[in-house]
Amino acid sequence: MNITKIIGQFDLAGTLQSLTSNKEGLINNTYISTFVDERGVLHRYTHQRLNRTVFPNPEAVMTNILLVTDHLRRKVADRSDAERRCLVPVPTKQRAWWAYDEQGELWRTYHYIGQVQTYSFLRDSSLAQRFGRAVATFQADLADFPSDWLTQTIPNFHHMGVRYEQFETAVAEDRAKRLGNVGEEVAFFTANKERAMGITEALERGTIPLRVTHNDTKVNNVLFDEVSGEGLCMIDLDTVMGGSALFDTGDMIRTGCITAAEDEPDLQKVRFDLDLFRGLIGGYRSVADTFLTEAERSLLGESGRAITLIMGLRMLTDYLVGDQYYRVAYPEHNLTRARTQIKLIKEMDRHWDQIQTICHASSHLPTE
Repeated sequence: MNITKIIGQFDLAGTLQSLTSNKEGLINNTYISTFVDERGVLHRYTHQRLNRTVFPNPEAVMTNILLVTDHLRRKVADRSDAERRCLVPVPTKQRAWWAYDEQGELWRTYHYIGQVQTYSFLRDSSLAQRFGRAVATFQADLADFPSDWLTQTIPNFHHMGVRYEQFETAVAEDRAKRLGNVGEEVAFFTANKERAMGITEALERGTIPLRVTHNDTKVNNVLFDEVSGEGLCMIDLDTVMGGSALFDTGDMIRTGCITAAEDEPDLQKVRFDLDLFRGLIGGYRSVADTFLTEAERSLLGESGRAITLIMGLRMLTDYLVGDQYYRVAYPEHNLTRARTQIKLIKEMDRHWDQIQTICHASSHLPTE
């Protein structure tokens, strides 16, 4: 694969000086380039090849992203640092928004956002507050965007019933012949099915509203300003589509309040940190209370448990079918991930009364 030939299709400033691979993501291939123009000014870009297995309709993914980023740029247009508060796609030399390589894979380019930090974990309650505010700000800025304008690029992405159907099929077929060592994990998810369906059923009944949601609100999908520490920009918009705000709060809680990596094999290290949770919910609700319904607020704590469960369910399903979705470093990698999610759910259950008390505080809006 000739990377320089691919990125050469985009309208980039100057001459290529360096190109490096970013291996943090689990789905797409990502590269960072530096170009220098005739005045000696450096320009940096992010280039990505979309994973067609995960996103079989990559042009729909890009159309969603273009609609959402255009809306977000209008929201921040009056800010002096507006170009750092939203992903900015770069067109090709033919004025398209994506290009194809010789294998027929779709590539895109964004302006690189510099002078930022990313985190794999929340190190303290202050960072947790800023993370919560960033997620809520993203949702608030899109609260007036019609969700039906967006394509469901991964249908039923957070539909618990569909994910259970996939899981149950994987168990029944045992395609990769791995069922023999996951009896406890299968039993756990089976026992939790009825409770897990709550948010999906509320969305289908209309008890909670359909909104534009990010659907992958991990800690490392927020860029934080190096100087102020403020959460500037949500990245990785491939799964932006219609859904429940609780899908985002759930993944925010799942990744924000864990004390270990999501693939930590030593389950003794996996705990749910209440101090981080308190900061996270406080920061989130300081913005989100302006648009959340009472029904949504009542399910904040449950959202963390539900999304942790759906992620664990997906990881175990992927293990059972032979690791078709998530990139793995060793044969039991997806099983390790699933076990970590199960341990985190058990930790949430152990602290459930405190979680509910924090979530149901009367207001988290800032006072004058």
